[in-house]
Amino acid sequence: MRRRIPEHYAAILPDPKAPFRIIASSPYRVHERCAPTFRVGRVLLAGDAAHACNPCGGMGLTGGVVDAWCLAQVLGALIGGRASEAALDFYSQERRRVFLEVSSPVATEMKRRMSERDDARRRKDFEEFREQAQSPEQAAMSTSLSALVMGRPMPVD
Repeated sequence: MRRRIPEHYAAILPDPKAPFRIIASSPYRVHERCAPTFRVGRVLLAGDAAHACNPCGGMGLTGGVVDAWCLAQVLGALIGGRASEAALDFYSQERRRVFLEVSSPVATEMKRRMSERDDARRRKDFEEFREQAQSPEQAAMSTSLSALVMGRPMPVD
């Protein structure tokens, strides 16, 4: 892994010939995993405890924050008598669905783009990013992605 760092820096630094020294490195295997359920009895999982998401694109942090928000809504409603324990199962199923159908695929695609070795494909990906950044429709798509990450509303009053 360490031998690939200079090659990577040459691709991303403004002046690839500028001298640099690697002080330390710590390889990290970028991966994803998801618990089979986010609820077993009184034990509830959220964020990284429920699903590990590769760090490419920030979907893990985003998903964890939304998990916490949804779980707080459900627990508050349950304690306040505005929801039944079935809301806990809904939380578990819905947040797992969002990870598997939205967060993980988006993060996986970002990882693919960031580690693309084919120069032509990498240039194409970069041009797509540039076009999306300049597109007014992209704002609407970002709002849509946000709605997908939020998932269905928790069943609370």
